[in-house]
Amino acid sequence: NDQERPAAYVLDAAVNHHWISQTDWTGDITSKPPLYTWLAALATVTMGKGEISLLTLYLPCYLAVLGTAILIFRLGRKRFGWRASAIASLMFVLSPLGMKMVTLARTDPLFAFTITLTAALGYRAWTRGKGWTWFWLAAAASGLTKGPLGLLLASGGFLSYFWPNRA
Repeated sequence: NDQERPAAYVLDAAVNHHWISQTDWTGDITSKPPLYTWLAALATVTMGKGEISLLTLYLPCYLAVLGTAILIFRLGRKRFGWRASAIASLMFVLSPLGMKMVTLARTDPLFAFTITLTAALGYRAWTRGKGWTWFWLAAAASGLTKGPLGLLLASGGFLSYFWPNRA
């Protein structure tokens, strides 16, 4: 299921120390920004003693899904109560998409987490009038995950400024 390429990029970073630009076994340069590869390679170096395993390959995906579920819970708790936010968080994790995100070595779970984090920090900075640095740092992490699309998706909520009824 296309797990060879992410594993090859992680091995290239962890074993060959190509942290800036990774290549696969054919010599092709990675087509994605490197944040997932860096996190999986860091897990490989620290936990796997330089040997890749399913744990080190899937750990960034698992942590990203967990982080997204925690964000859903924390953001929903204030507005909808803890029960509704707990159900929403569980529905995300137990949905076919959430389960698939944990079992595939891909950038998608990390991208979903960074978009959710960027959107939450953007809303917080907008309502408070300060704290934009955290928004831009999360947007940079989103860009390092899958490119500038993360900033565009996370900033979509700012279009509500132009709605006729702002209440």
